[in-house]
Amino acid sequence: MLPRRLAALLLYAIACGFILGGCSTTGQTLKGDASLHLSTVQRQAVKSVFNTSKRIAVVVGINHFDDGKWNPLRYAVKDAHDLAAVLNDTRYGHFDQVIVLTGPEDTTRGGILASLRKLYRQNTSPEDTILFYISTHGTLARTVDGGLHQYLVARDTRFDRIPETAIDVAELKKDLSGLKSRKKVLVLASCHSGKGKSQLNGELLKELSSLKAPFFVKPLEDVSKATIVLAASAWGEAAREDASLQNDVYTHFLIEGIKKSDSNGDGAVTVTEAHDYAKQQTYYLTKGKQRPSIESVITGEDPILLAGQVERSGKPVLYDYSQDYRDMVVLVDGVKKGTLPLGVAVTPGKHTMALKSGDGLDSVYNETFTAREGERIPIPLLVNGYAQGTSLRLGYQGFLTPAVDQSVAKPMPMLGLAYSNHSFFSSHLGYRADFSYGQDTQKLKVGAVVSDADVSQSTFGLSVLYRDAVGGMALYGGPRVGGLAISRDPKSSLIPNETILTPTLGGVAGLHFRFKKQVSLAVEGAVNYAGIKIGGTDTNAFYYSLFGVLSVNF
Repeated sequence: MLPRRLAALLLYAIACGFILGGCSTTGQTLKGDASLHLSTVQRQAVKSVFNTSKRIAVVVGINHFDDGKWNPLRYAVKDAHDLAAVLNDTRYGHFDQVIVLTGPEDTTRGGILASLRKLYRQNTSPEDTILFYISTHGTLARTVDGGLHQYLVARDTRFDRIPETAIDVAELKKDLSGLKSRKKVLVLASCHSGKGKSQLNGELLKELSSLKAPFFVKPLEDVSKATIVLAASAWGEAAREDASLQNDVYTHFLIEGIKKSDSNGDGAVTVTEAHDYAKQQTYYLTKGKQRPSIESVITGEDPILLAGQVERSGKPVLYDYSQDYRDMVVLVDGVKKGTLPLGVAVTPGKHTMALKSGDGLDSVYNETFTAREGERIPIPLLVNGYAQGTSLRLGYQGFLTPAVDQSVAKPMPMLGLAYSNHSFFSSHLGYRADFSYGQDTQKLKVGAVVSDADVSQSTFGLSVLYRDAVGGMALYGGPRVGGLAISRDPKSSLIPNETILTPTLGGVAGLHFRFKKQVSLAVEGAVNYAGIKIGGTDTNAFYYSLFGVLSVNF
Protein backbone atom coordinates (compact mmCIF):
# COMPACT_ATOMS: atom_id res chain seq x y z
CA MET A 1 0.00 0.00 0.00
CA LEU A 2 1.34 3.47 -0.89
CA PRO A 3 2.19 5.73 2.07
CA ARG A 4 -0.55 8.29 2.70
CA ARG A 5 1.62 11.29 1.75
CA LEU A 6 2.74 9.65 -1.50
CA ALA A 7 -0.84 8.76 -2.34
CA ALA A 8 -1.90 12.38 -1.77
CA LEU A 9 0.87 13.63 -4.08
CA LEU A 10 -0.17 11.12 -6.73
CA LEU A 11 -3.78 12.30 -6.52
CA TYR A 12 -2.60 15.90 -6.77
CA ALA A 13 -0.59 15.07 -9.91
CA ILE A 14 -3.58 13.30 -11.47
CA ALA A 15 -5.84 16.26 -10.66
CA CYS A 16 -3.36 18.74 -12.13
CA GLY A 17 -3.01 16.61 -15.25
CA PHE A 18 -6.79 16.46 -15.57
CA ILE A 19 -7.06 20.24 -15.23
CA LEU A 20 -4.27 20.99 -17.67
CA GLY A 21 -5.57 18.40 -20.08
CA GLY A 22 -9.01 19.97 -19.91
CA CYS A 23 -7.53 23.38 -20.62
CA SER A 24 -5.36 22.21 -23.49
CA THR A 25 -8.16 20.52 -25.42
CA THR A 26 -10.41 23.54 -25.72
CA GLY A 27 -8.74 24.61 -29.00
CA GLN A 28 -9.38 28.27 -28.08
CA THR A 29 -7.01 31.20 -27.59
CA LEU A 30 -7.55 33.45 -24.58
CA LYS A 31 -7.63 37.16 -25.52
CA GLY A 32 -6.49 39.50 -22.78
CA ASP A 33 -7.10 36.95 -19.99
CA ALA A 34 -4.31 34.70 -18.87
CA SER A 35 -6.16 33.43 -15.79
CA LEU A 36 -7.00 29.76 -15.40
CA HIS A 37 -10.71 28.96 -15.69
CA LEU A 38 -11.79 25.68 -14.13
CA SER A 39 -14.95 23.78 -14.89
CA THR A 40 -17.10 22.53 -12.05
CA VAL A 41 -15.71 19.01 -12.51
CA GLN A 42 -12.15 20.33 -12.48
CA ARG A 43 -12.76 22.34 -9.33
CA GLN A 44 -14.23 19.26 -7.69
CA ALA A 45 -11.12 17.25 -8.63
CA VAL A 46 -8.87 19.74 -6.84
CA LYS A 47 -11.26 19.92 -3.89
CA SER A 48 -11.21 16.14 -3.53
CA VAL A 49 -7.43 16.23 -3.02
CA PHE A 50 -7.23 19.06 -0.48
CA ASN A 51 -10.60 19.02 1.27
CA THR A 52 -11.46 15.83 3.10
CA SER A 53 -14.34 17.28 5.12
CA LYS A 54 -17.84 15.89 4.63
CA ARG A 55 -21.37 17.27 4.82
CA ILE A 56 -23.73 14.76 6.42
CA ALA A 57 -27.40 15.15 7.37
CA VAL A 58 -29.79 12.86 9.22
CA VAL A 59 -33.41 13.81 8.56
CA VAL A 60 -36.24 12.18 10.56
CA GLY A 61 -39.99 12.50 10.00
CA ILE A 62 -42.69 10.58 11.90
CA ASN A 63 -46.39 10.74 10.98
CA HIS A 64 -47.79 7.68 12.78
CA PHE A 65 -47.17 6.19 16.22
CA ASP A 66 -47.71 2.72 17.67
CA ASP A 67 -49.44 4.10 20.75
CA GLY A 68 -52.84 5.41 19.65
CA LYS A 69 -52.76 8.11 22.35
CA TRP A 70 -50.36 10.05 20.16
CA ASN A 71 -52.29 11.91 17.48
CA PRO A 72 -50.96 11.28 13.95
CA LEU A 73 -49.18 14.10 12.17
CA ARG A 74 -49.97 14.98 8.57
CA TYR A 75 -46.75 16.36 7.13
CA ALA A 76 -43.77 15.21 9.25
CA VAL A 77 -42.68 12.62 6.66
CA LYS A 78 -43.09 15.19 3.88
CA ASP A 79 -41.08 17.67 5.96
CA ALA A 80 -38.21 15.20 6.07
CA HIS A 81 -38.29 14.44 2.34
CA ASP A 82 -38.64 18.12 1.37
CA LEU A 83 -35.68 19.15 3.52
CA ALA A 84 -33.62 16.19 2.27
CA ALA A 85 -34.30 17.26 -1.32
CA VAL A 86 -32.91 20.76 -0.81
CA LEU A 87 -29.90 19.45 1.16
CA ASN A 88 -29.16 16.98 -1.65
CA ASP A 89 -29.62 19.60 -4.37
CA THR A 90 -26.22 20.71 -5.73
CA ARG A 91 -27.65 24.22 -6.25
CA TYR A 92 -28.26 24.58 -2.52
CA GLY A 93 -27.19 22.20 0.22
CA HIS A 94 -24.81 20.01 -1.83
CA PHE A 95 -24.51 17.64 1.17
CA ASP A 96 -22.38 14.56 0.56
CA GLN A 97 -24.81 12.27 2.34
CA VAL A 98 -28.41 12.77 3.46
CA ILE A 99 -29.88 9.92 5.51
CA VAL A 100 -33.69 10.02 5.52
CA LEU A 101 -35.47 8.13 8.31
CA THR A 102 -39.24 7.88 7.79
CA GLY A 103 -39.89 4.10 7.74
CA PRO A 104 -41.39 2.12 10.66
CA GLU A 105 -38.12 0.48 11.72
CA ASP A 106 -35.94 3.57 11.23
CA THR A 107 -38.11 5.86 13.38
CA THR A 108 -38.21 3.79 16.56
CA ARG A 109 -36.24 5.15 19.49
CA GLY A 110 -33.61 2.50 18.86
CA GLY A 111 -33.47 3.26 15.14
CA ILE A 112 -33.00 6.99 15.67
CA LEU A 113 -30.30 6.50 18.30
CA ALA A 114 -28.59 3.96 16.00
CA SER A 115 -28.38 6.64 13.29
CA LEU A 116 -26.69 8.91 15.84
CA ARG A 117 -24.13 6.21 16.67
CA LYS A 118 -23.48 5.84 12.96
CA LEU A 119 -22.72 9.57 12.79
CA TYR A 120 -19.94 9.02 15.33
CA ARG A 121 -18.28 6.61 12.91
CA GLN A 122 -18.81 8.83 9.86
CA ASN A 123 -17.71 12.11 11.46
CA THR A 124 -13.93 11.87 11.18
CA SER A 125 -12.95 15.54 10.90
CA PRO A 126 -13.60 18.68 12.98
CA GLU A 127 -14.38 20.40 9.67
CA ASP A 128 -17.28 18.06 8.83
CA THR A 129 -20.73 19.68 8.74
CA ILE A 130 -23.39 17.69 10.62
CA LEU A 131 -27.13 18.44 10.50
CA PHE A 132 -29.67 16.42 12.53
CA TYR A 133 -33.35 17.24 11.85
CA ILE A 134 -36.44 15.67 13.40
CA SER A 135 -40.12 16.42 12.79
CA THR A 136 -42.38 14.75 15.34
CA HIS A 137 -44.39 15.34 18.50
CA GLY A 138 -42.68 16.91 21.48
CA THR A 139 -43.71 16.26 25.05
CA LEU A 140 -42.70 16.77 28.68
CA ALA A 141 -42.35 14.28 31.50
CA ARG A 142 -40.92 14.12 34.98
CA THR A 143 -38.15 11.69 35.74
CA VAL A 144 -37.88 9.60 38.91
CA ASP A 145 -36.14 12.45 40.73
CA GLY A 146 -38.99 14.83 39.80
CA GLY A 147 -37.07 16.81 37.19
CA LEU A 148 -39.01 18.13 34.19
CA HIS A 149 -37.47 17.02 30.87
CA GLN A 150 -38.24 17.69 27.21
CA TYR A 151 -38.71 14.64 25.02
CA LEU A 152 -39.13 13.82 21.33
CA VAL A 153 -41.70 11.15 20.51
CA ALA A 154 -40.41 8.19 18.48
CA ARG A 155 -42.72 5.80 16.61
CA ASP A 156 -42.65 3.30 19.52
CA THR A 157 -42.84 5.82 22.39
CA ARG A 158 -45.37 4.78 25.04
CA PHE A 159 -47.65 7.54 26.33
CA ASP A 160 -47.46 6.10 29.85
CA ARG A 161 -43.66 5.48 29.80
CA ILE A 162 -42.24 8.61 28.21
CA PRO A 163 -38.84 8.81 30.01
CA GLU A 164 -38.02 5.19 29.11
CA THR A 165 -39.31 5.15 25.52
CA ALA A 166 -38.91 8.70 24.16
CA ILE A 167 -35.75 10.63 23.23
CA ASP A 168 -34.54 13.05 25.90
CA VAL A 169 -33.74 16.36 24.19
CA ALA A 170 -30.97 17.20 26.69
CA GLU A 171 -29.31 13.84 26.04
CA LEU A 172 -29.64 14.31 22.28
CA LYS A 173 -27.89 17.69 22.52
CA LYS A 174 -25.17 16.14 24.68
CA ASP A 175 -24.63 13.28 22.22
CA LEU A 176 -24.37 15.64 19.26
CA SER A 177 -21.94 17.87 21.15
CA GLY A 178 -19.69 14.83 21.56
CA LEU A 179 -19.13 14.55 17.81
CA LYS A 180 -15.74 15.67 16.46
CA SER A 181 -17.32 18.25 14.16
CA ARG A 182 -17.17 21.93 15.08
CA LYS A 183 -20.06 22.59 12.68
CA LYS A 184 -23.18 20.93 14.04
CA VAL A 185 -26.82 21.96 13.92
CA LEU A 186 -29.83 20.30 15.55
CA VAL A 187 -33.25 21.24 14.16
CA LEU A 188 -36.30 20.37 16.29
CA ALA A 189 -39.54 20.70 14.30
CA SER A 190 -41.64 20.03 17.39
CA CYS A 191 -42.76 21.79 20.56
CA HIS A 192 -43.46 21.06 24.21
CA SER A 193 -46.48 23.24 24.92
CA GLY A 194 -49.26 20.65 24.95
CA LYS A 195 -50.68 22.21 21.77
CA GLY A 196 -49.93 21.83 18.05
CA LYS A 197 -47.15 19.27 17.56
CA SER A 198 -47.07 18.45 21.26
CA GLN A 199 -49.04 16.32 23.70
CA LEU A 200 -48.79 16.15 27.50
CA ASN A 201 -50.00 13.36 29.74
CA GLY A 202 -52.87 13.80 32.16
CA GLU A 203 -50.75 14.47 35.24
CA LEU A 204 -48.83 17.29 33.59
CA LEU A 205 -52.01 18.77 32.09
CA LYS A 206 -53.54 18.81 35.58
CA GLU A 207 -50.39 20.38 37.00
CA LEU A 208 -50.38 22.97 34.21
CA SER A 209 -54.00 23.93 34.87
CA SER A 210 -53.11 24.82 38.46
CA LEU A 211 -50.27 27.17 37.51
CA LYS A 212 -50.76 30.92 37.61
CA ALA A 213 -48.08 31.26 34.95
CA PRO A 214 -48.99 30.58 31.29
CA PHE A 215 -46.69 27.53 31.17
CA PHE A 216 -44.09 25.56 33.09
CA VAL A 217 -40.75 27.21 33.85
CA LYS A 218 -38.28 25.96 31.28
CA PRO A 219 -35.89 23.31 32.62
CA LEU A 220 -32.39 24.61 33.22
CA GLU A 221 -30.08 23.22 30.53
CA ASP A 222 -26.59 24.15 29.44
CA VAL A 223 -26.48 25.73 26.01
CA SER A 224 -24.21 23.56 23.91
CA LYS A 225 -20.89 25.17 23.10
CA ALA A 226 -20.53 22.98 20.04
CA THR A 227 -24.01 22.72 18.50
CA ILE A 228 -26.47 25.29 17.15
CA VAL A 229 -29.97 24.24 18.20
CA LEU A 230 -32.92 25.50 16.15
CA ALA A 231 -36.45 24.98 17.44
CA ALA A 232 -39.70 25.51 15.54
CA SER A 233 -41.21 27.48 18.43
CA ALA A 234 -40.27 29.20 21.67
CA TRP A 235 -40.77 27.50 25.04
CA GLY A 236 -44.47 27.18 25.87
CA GLU A 237 -45.62 27.94 22.31
CA ALA A 238 -47.14 25.55 19.79
CA ALA A 239 -45.41 24.43 16.60
CA ARG A 240 -47.95 24.12 13.79
CA GLU A 241 -48.54 22.21 10.61
CA ASP A 242 -50.31 24.14 7.87
CA ALA A 243 -52.61 22.61 5.25
CA SER A 244 -51.98 25.37 2.71
CA LEU A 245 -48.21 24.85 2.97
CA GLN A 246 -48.50 21.07 3.43
CA ASN A 247 -45.58 21.27 5.84
CA ASP A 248 -44.62 22.09 9.34
CA VAL A 249 -44.68 25.92 9.16
CA TYR A 250 -41.13 26.44 10.37
CA THR A 251 -39.70 23.69 8.17
CA HIS A 252 -41.39 25.15 5.10
CA PHE A 253 -39.79 28.54 5.63
CA LEU A 254 -36.44 27.06 6.68
CA ILE A 255 -36.31 25.33 3.28
CA GLU A 256 -37.22 28.63 1.59
CA GLY A 257 -34.51 30.32 3.62
CA ILE A 258 -31.88 27.81 2.50
CA LYS A 259 -32.78 28.65 -1.10
CA LYS A 260 -32.83 32.43 -0.93
CA SER A 261 -31.87 34.06 2.39
CA ASP A 262 -28.32 35.20 1.66
CA SER A 263 -28.99 38.36 3.64
CA ASN A 264 -25.46 39.77 3.56
CA GLY A 265 -24.91 38.99 -0.14
CA ASP A 266 -21.67 37.02 0.21
CA GLY A 267 -22.88 34.13 -1.99
CA ALA A 268 -23.63 31.66 0.83
CA VAL A 269 -26.57 30.98 3.15
CA THR A 270 -25.57 30.18 6.72
CA VAL A 271 -27.71 28.35 9.23
CA THR A 272 -28.41 31.58 11.12
CA GLU A 273 -29.46 33.39 7.93
CA ALA A 274 -31.87 30.57 7.04
CA HIS A 275 -33.23 30.50 10.59
CA ASP A 276 -33.70 34.29 10.75
CA TYR A 277 -35.72 34.14 7.54
CA ALA A 278 -37.83 31.20 8.79
CA LYS A 279 -38.36 32.89 12.14
CA GLN A 280 -39.67 36.08 10.55
CA GLN A 281 -41.95 34.31 8.05
CA THR A 282 -43.30 31.89 10.67
CA TYR A 283 -44.08 34.78 13.00
CA TYR A 284 -46.01 36.63 10.29
CA LEU A 285 -47.94 33.58 9.07
CA THR A 286 -49.01 32.56 12.58
CA LYS A 287 -49.73 36.18 13.56
CA GLY A 288 -47.14 36.06 16.32
CA LYS A 289 -48.39 32.83 17.90
CA GLN A 290 -45.28 30.84 16.93
CA ARG A 291 -41.78 32.25 17.37
CA PRO A 292 -38.95 29.91 16.37
CA SER A 293 -35.94 29.99 18.68
CA ILE A 294 -32.19 29.42 18.50
CA GLU A 295 -29.56 28.37 21.03
CA SER A 296 -26.03 29.32 20.08
CA VAL A 297 -22.83 30.61 21.62
CA ILE A 298 -21.13 31.14 18.27
CA THR A 299 -18.82 34.12 18.21
CA GLY A 300 -17.43 35.62 15.03
CA GLU A 301 -18.21 33.78 11.84
CA ASP A 302 -21.18 31.43 11.60
CA PRO A 303 -19.29 28.30 10.47
CA ILE A 304 -22.24 26.35 9.06
CA LEU A 305 -23.12 26.92 5.40
CA LEU A 306 -26.42 25.40 4.25
CA ALA A 307 -26.23 26.65 0.66
CA GLY A 308 -23.65 28.09 -1.72
CA GLN A 309 -20.08 29.16 -1.02
CA VAL A 310 -18.65 32.43 0.25
CA GLU A 311 -17.59 34.19 -2.96
CA ARG A 312 -17.03 37.77 -1.79
CA SER A 313 -17.05 40.02 1.25
CA GLY A 314 -20.63 40.51 2.30
CA LYS A 315 -22.44 43.35 3.98
CA PRO A 316 -21.67 43.95 7.66
CA VAL A 317 -23.92 41.96 9.99
CA LEU A 318 -25.12 42.93 13.47
CA TYR A 319 -26.00 39.80 15.42
CA ASP A 320 -26.77 38.24 18.77
CA TYR A 321 -27.90 34.63 19.22
CA SER A 322 -27.47 34.47 22.97
CA GLN A 323 -30.41 34.69 25.34
CA ASP A 324 -29.11 37.79 27.18
CA TYR A 325 -31.23 40.25 25.17
CA ARG A 326 -33.99 37.91 24.07
CA ASP A 327 -37.12 39.67 22.73
CA MET A 328 -35.39 43.07 22.65
CA VAL A 329 -36.24 45.05 19.51
CA VAL A 330 -33.39 46.12 17.19
CA LEU A 331 -33.71 49.39 15.26
CA VAL A 332 -31.07 50.56 12.78
CA ASP A 333 -31.25 54.21 11.69
CA GLY A 334 -34.75 54.34 13.17
CA VAL A 335 -36.07 51.33 11.21
CA LYS A 336 -37.23 48.27 13.13
CA LYS A 337 -35.25 45.19 12.03
CA GLY A 338 -36.74 42.53 14.29
CA THR A 339 -36.42 41.01 17.75
CA LEU A 340 -33.43 39.24 19.22
CA PRO A 341 -31.97 36.73 18.80
CA LEU A 342 -31.28 37.47 15.11
CA GLY A 343 -28.77 38.84 12.62
CA VAL A 344 -29.22 42.09 10.67
CA ALA A 345 -27.30 42.97 7.50
CA VAL A 346 -26.48 46.67 7.05
CA THR A 347 -24.57 48.70 4.48
CA PRO A 348 -20.95 49.66 5.25
CA GLY A 349 -20.56 53.00 7.00
CA LYS A 350 -21.89 54.79 10.05
CA HIS A 351 -25.24 53.81 11.52
CA THR A 352 -27.26 54.36 14.65
CA MET A 353 -28.51 51.29 16.48
CA ALA A 354 -31.17 51.31 19.17
CA LEU A 355 -32.03 48.37 21.38
CA LYS A 356 -35.39 48.59 23.16
CA SER A 357 -37.74 46.39 25.17
CA GLY A 358 -40.66 44.82 23.32
CA ASP A 359 -43.05 47.48 24.63
CA GLY A 360 -40.65 50.25 23.58
CA LEU A 361 -40.50 51.75 27.07
CA ASP A 362 -37.00 50.68 28.07
CA SER A 363 -34.08 51.74 25.88
CA VAL A 364 -30.89 49.75 26.53
CA TYR A 365 -28.72 51.31 23.84
CA ASN A 366 -28.94 54.11 21.27
CA GLU A 367 -25.60 55.09 19.78
CA THR A 368 -23.65 55.41 16.54
CA PHE A 369 -21.29 52.70 15.30
CA THR A 370 -19.17 52.13 12.20
CA ALA A 371 -19.61 48.95 10.14
CA ARG A 372 -17.03 47.72 7.64
CA GLU A 373 -17.57 45.41 4.67
CA GLY A 374 -17.56 41.73 5.66
CA GLU A 375 -17.67 42.41 9.41
CA ARG A 376 -19.80 40.50 11.91
CA ILE A 377 -20.49 42.76 14.88
CA PRO A 378 -21.85 41.21 18.10
CA ILE A 379 -24.63 43.41 19.47
CA PRO A 380 -23.53 42.75 23.09
CA LEU A 381 -20.13 44.17 22.18
CA LEU A 382 -21.76 47.47 21.17
CA VAL A 383 -24.00 47.50 24.22
CA ASN A 384 -21.34 46.63 26.79
CA GLY A 385 -18.24 48.07 25.17
CA TYR A 386 -17.42 51.45 23.70
CA ALA A 387 -15.65 52.61 20.54
CA GLN A 388 -13.20 55.07 22.11
CA GLY A 389 -12.59 56.96 25.30
CA THR A 390 -10.20 58.29 27.94
CA SER A 391 -9.77 56.43 31.20
CA LEU A 392 -8.47 57.13 34.68
CA ARG A 393 -6.51 54.17 36.07
CA LEU A 394 -5.80 53.36 39.72
CA GLY A 395 -3.87 50.24 40.58
CA TYR A 396 -0.88 48.40 41.96
CA GLN A 397 2.41 47.37 40.39
CA GLY A 398 5.22 45.08 41.55
CA PHE A 399 8.00 42.76 40.42
CA LEU A 400 7.68 39.00 40.31
CA THR A 401 11.48 38.56 40.30
CA PRO A 402 12.72 38.39 43.95
CA ALA A 403 16.09 40.09 43.33
CA VAL A 404 14.41 43.19 41.86
CA ASP A 405 11.63 43.21 44.47
CA GLN A 406 14.23 43.20 47.22
CA SER A 407 16.74 45.75 45.95
CA VAL A 408 15.08 47.95 43.29
CA ALA A 409 11.33 48.46 43.85
CA LYS A 410 8.65 46.81 45.91
CA PRO A 411 4.93 46.81 44.99
CA MET A 412 3.45 50.31 45.02
CA PRO A 413 0.20 52.11 44.09
CA MET A 414 0.02 53.55 40.58
CA LEU A 415 -2.11 56.30 39.04
CA GLY A 416 -2.49 56.64 35.30
CA LEU A 417 -4.32 57.75 32.18
CA ALA A 418 -5.09 55.92 28.94
CA TYR A 419 -6.69 56.57 25.61
CA SER A 420 -8.44 53.69 23.81
CA ASN A 421 -9.84 53.29 20.34
CA HIS A 422 -11.33 49.81 20.55
CA SER A 423 -12.68 49.68 16.99
CA PHE A 424 -9.84 51.31 15.07
CA PHE A 425 -9.05 48.23 12.94
CA SER A 426 -12.43 46.46 13.20
CA SER A 427 -15.33 46.14 15.60
CA HIS A 428 -13.22 43.64 17.58
CA LEU A 429 -9.71 45.05 17.14
CA GLY A 430 -8.28 48.35 18.33
CA TYR A 431 -5.44 49.92 20.29
CA ARG A 432 -4.76 51.57 23.63
CA ALA A 433 -2.03 53.96 24.79
CA ASP A 434 -1.39 54.18 28.53
CA PHE A 435 0.80 55.98 31.06
CA SER A 436 1.05 55.34 34.80
CA TYR A 437 3.11 56.80 37.63
CA GLY A 438 3.75 55.73 41.22
CA GLN A 439 5.93 56.91 44.10
CA ASP A 440 6.61 55.33 47.52
CA THR A 441 9.15 55.23 50.35
CA GLN A 442 10.37 51.67 50.70
CA LYS A 443 12.92 49.65 52.64
CA LEU A 444 15.40 48.11 50.19
CA LYS A 445 18.36 45.77 50.64
CA VAL A 446 21.23 46.35 48.25
CA GLY A 447 24.02 43.87 48.93
CA ALA A 448 24.53 43.93 52.71
CA VAL A 449 23.12 47.44 53.09
CA VAL A 450 19.50 47.99 54.17
CA SER A 451 18.12 51.48 53.68
CA ASP A 452 14.92 53.42 53.20
CA ALA A 453 14.62 54.85 49.69
CA ASP A 454 12.29 57.08 47.72
CA VAL A 455 11.30 54.99 44.72
CA SER A 456 9.26 56.07 41.72
CA GLN A 457 8.10 54.14 38.67
CA SER A 458 6.74 55.41 35.36
CA THR A 459 5.34 53.05 32.74
CA PHE A 460 4.06 53.79 29.28
CA GLY A 461 2.90 51.46 26.56
CA LEU A 462 0.93 50.79 23.42
CA SER A 463 -1.35 47.73 23.21
CA VAL A 464 -3.25 46.09 20.37
CA LEU A 465 -6.44 44.78 21.94
CA TYR A 466 -8.97 42.23 20.74
CA ARG A 467 -12.45 42.49 22.30
CA ASP A 468 -15.43 40.20 22.51
CA ALA A 469 -18.65 40.19 24.48
CA VAL A 470 -19.58 37.60 27.10
CA GLY A 471 -22.96 38.12 28.74
CA GLY A 472 -23.18 41.63 30.16
CA MET A 473 -19.45 42.33 29.87
CA ALA A 474 -16.82 42.88 27.20
CA LEU A 475 -13.51 41.03 27.52
CA TYR A 476 -10.32 42.34 25.97
CA GLY A 477 -6.70 41.35 25.71
CA GLY A 478 -3.58 41.59 23.59
CA PRO A 479 0.16 42.31 23.41
CA ARG A 480 1.75 45.43 24.86
CA VAL A 481 5.07 47.13 24.09
CA GLY A 482 6.38 50.06 26.05
CA GLY A 483 8.90 51.34 28.52
CA LEU A 484 9.61 51.41 32.26
CA ALA A 485 11.49 54.14 34.15
CA ILE A 486 12.63 53.53 37.74
CA SER A 487 14.22 56.13 40.01
CA ARG A 488 15.80 55.00 43.29
CA ASP A 489 16.92 57.59 45.87
CA PRO A 490 18.27 55.79 48.98
CA LYS A 491 18.71 57.56 52.34
CA SER A 492 22.02 55.77 52.86
CA SER A 493 25.11 57.29 51.26
CA LEU A 494 26.39 53.77 50.65
CA ILE A 495 23.82 53.26 47.91
CA PRO A 496 23.98 55.65 44.92
CA ASN A 497 21.01 57.50 43.48
CA GLU A 498 20.13 55.91 40.13
CA THR A 499 17.54 56.09 37.36
CA ILE A 500 17.01 53.62 34.52
CA LEU A 501 14.82 53.52 31.43
CA THR A 502 14.25 50.13 29.82
CA PRO A 503 11.98 48.75 27.09
CA THR A 504 9.22 46.29 28.04
CA LEU A 505 7.22 43.60 26.30
CA GLY A 506 4.16 41.86 27.69
CA GLY A 507 0.44 41.29 27.55
CA VAL A 508 -2.72 42.73 29.01
CA ALA A 509 -6.20 41.32 29.70
CA GLY A 510 -9.31 42.73 31.31
CA LEU A 511 -13.07 43.07 31.32
CA HIS A 512 -15.26 46.12 31.20
CA PHE A 513 -18.94 46.93 31.34
CA ARG A 514 -21.16 49.94 30.92
CA PHE A 515 -21.99 51.73 34.17
CA LYS A 516 -23.90 54.51 32.43
CA LYS A 517 -24.20 55.53 28.79
CA GLN A 518 -20.92 57.47 28.71
CA VAL A 519 -19.16 55.77 31.62
CA SER A 520 -17.55 52.32 31.77
CA LEU A 521 -15.82 50.44 34.57
CA ALA A 522 -13.05 47.92 34.00
CA VAL A 523 -10.72 45.58 35.86
CA GLU A 524 -7.41 44.85 34.16
CA GLY A 525 -4.23 42.89 34.70
CA ALA A 526 -0.91 42.84 32.86
CA VAL A 527 2.42 41.03 32.97
CA ASN A 528 5.48 42.60 31.32
CA TYR A 529 9.11 41.64 30.78
CA ALA A 530 12.01 44.05 31.21
CA GLY A 531 15.79 44.07 31.60
CA ILE A 532 16.71 45.68 34.92
CA LYS A 533 20.26 47.04 35.33
CA ILE A 534 20.67 49.32 38.32
CA GLY A 535 23.41 49.34 40.96
CA GLY A 536 24.41 45.78 41.80
CA THR A 537 21.27 44.33 40.14
CA ASP A 538 21.55 43.16 36.55
CA THR A 539 18.78 40.74 35.59
CA ASN A 540 15.80 40.11 33.38
CA ALA A 541 12.58 40.48 35.32
CA PHE A 542 8.80 40.17 35.08
CA TYR A 543 6.52 42.73 36.67
CA TYR A 544 2.76 42.73 37.11
CA SER A 545 0.15 45.45 37.30
CA LEU A 546 -3.48 45.35 38.43
CA PHE A 547 -5.77 48.29 37.68
CA GLY A 548 -9.30 49.43 38.25
CA VAL A 549 -10.35 51.66 35.35
CA LEU A 550 -12.97 54.41 35.05
CA SER A 551 -13.56 55.38 31.40
CA VAL A 552 -15.38 58.31 29.87
CA ASN A 553 -16.64 57.16 26.45
CA PHE A 554 -17.16 59.34 23.41
